[in-house]
Amino acid sequence: MIEDSRETIVKFLESLPLNEQVELQPIAVDPFFDDGIEQAIKEFNPGLIILDLRLKRDEESGFRVLRRLKDSALLKDIPVVVCSKYIGKGDGDKNRQRAEKYNVAAALPKTPFPKAQEFLDHYKLKK
Repeated sequence: MIEDSRETIVKFLESLPLNEQVELQPIAVDPFFDDGIEQAIKEFNPGLIILDLRLKRDEESGFRVLRRLKDSALLKDIPVVVCSKYIGKGDGDKNRQRAEKYNVAAALPKTPFPKAQEFLDHYKLKK
């Protein structure tokens, strides 16, 4: 999970079903995907990356991270779910459309906050 809000991380964890086993690794992205972060993510070997679009009050930060994820030979095949208060509900939302150009698994608005299952629906086991 690439997220700068503790509240969002807590909401996600609280929405997990009691029987669901999820290992969550919060990732600090500063300065928005330095050279070491790519290898750290690869070593964790996530089945899914959940990405906020606005990190550290920088409106373009999430898109820079998304671009780096999708340009990375190591990480490009890991599904990414974008979750942000800057994603609208309709298909015409420009941030949703912009995220979808990067072939994200989903683009979810934070309001109302999605249940964990909405994220996990996009999880794919890597073989």
